[in-house]
Amino acid sequence: MIIIKTGIKQRNLKLMTKKLIYITCKGYTLIYSLVFMLIISILVSSLIIISFFHRSNVDNVISYEELFTQSRQFLKIRTIYGDNYFEGFKTSFYKDNQFQIDYEFFESDWGVLKIKGIKATNRIDSVTINTFVIKQGEQDQKSSIYVANIDRELQITGNTSIKGDVFVPSRGIKVAYVEGKRFAGNDLFLGNKYTSTTEVPKLNEYEELIKFENIKNRMITFASMNSQNVYDNIYNDTIINSFKNSTILIYSKNEIDLDNVIIKGNVAIVSENRIIANDACILEDVILIAPEILFKRNFNGKIQAFASNTIQTEEMCSFKFPSALIVSSSMSKEGSKEIYIGEGSIIEGLVMLQNNSGFSSKQSIIVINNAKVMGQVYSSDLLELKGEVYGTVYTKKFSLKTSSAYYENLLIDAKIENTKANEYLGLIPVIDNKQKKENIAKWLY
Repeated sequence: MIIIKTGIKQRNLKLMTKKLIYITCKGYTLIYSLVFMLIISILVSSLIIISFFHRSNVDNVISYEELFTQSRQFLKIRTIYGDNYFEGFKTSFYKDNQFQIDYEFFESDWGVLKIKGIKATNRIDSVTINTFVIKQGEQDQKSSIYVANIDRELQITGNTSIKGDVFVPSRGIKVAYVEGKRFAGNDLFLGNKYTSTTEVPKLNEYEELIKFENIKNRMITFASMNSQNVYDNIYNDTIINSFKNSTILIYSKNEIDLDNVIIKGNVAIVSENRIIANDACILEDVILIAPEILFKRNFNGKIQAFASNTIQTEEMCSFKFPSALIVSSSMSKEGSKEIYIGEGSIIEGLVMLQNNSGFSSKQSIIVINNAKVMGQVYSSDLLELKGEVYGTVYTKKFSLKTSSAYYENLLIDAKIENTKANEYLGLIPVIDNKQKKENIAKWLY
């Protein structure tokens, strides 16, 4: 009997153990299931959140890109069709009128260039776009020569070529035999002929704008509004400043030597002495201001240079559009003033000498052999042209110095053609004409 009872107890113990194991396993399974469900829930929630933010970011990117594209188009239309276009204009971004965009237009001067910009804002984004704008006169785009009507005809010889409308003295254009050369062409010029006035055309509102003293004072005053942007030296090898920011001014009473530096954008460099730009420096859209400015051989850049006395480019320099080399001062002492374009150099834009000093001393632009100007050449006094101008020339009279003699209103082997340079015209509209239009010269960063 004892043996039988012991067997029953053992069987009961085994059954209880099995039930306990079953219950324990079932509990663990439930826990594992709950943990698994929790993990799945977290993953699903994460995917939903990621998808939401991804969609939101995609919408924001699309919003910004379309806002940028639309704003750029509006600025272009307003530039072409006038300042009052889109004034106070508001429009809808999406077709369902969910978002409204507010546009603000603004403008300022940068040397002889005009900066026009737009700021567009909606509920999500804000975009600011700036551009350089030039103003082109219809007659400026057609003319090749404007020579003041002094008591002397314009003479041409050698391989001289003139294409475009001409404004010349009442005595007209004649062929000359000079320095052993005869005129080799078939036509004196190709275009319409007009009689010029006794002076070169006035620059109107641009006359005060380009004066050396005015441009210098304006840059110093404007930059000094934020003293943190004024430096007395080239403080870094690379200086890049957006036109969305305040102007950076580098000012020195001593000579400034630009070498092995990169300077781009909204930067003005002013010296009370002289500025030298070497071929190892990179300058883009900056303004240079000094009594004397020298560009060394092989310089390559895109600048506006303002001097009171002289600007000289050595051989093989290149200035990309829209560049400007300007000598203009009302306070300079009596003495010769000059812009010298070295052999093989190319200027895309404007070369201008304006005598505001009241002195009758010799003021001249000299364009040496194989030098080329794509755009405008303006001299209120003398122009010695041995190279090529694809655009328009305005001068009181031409001059030419050879080894044996000095001549006035004579062109030998010169080329002046306004047939393929319209895109480089318009930094300053010279011939007074109501038919003027604005065009975008460059989109800014």
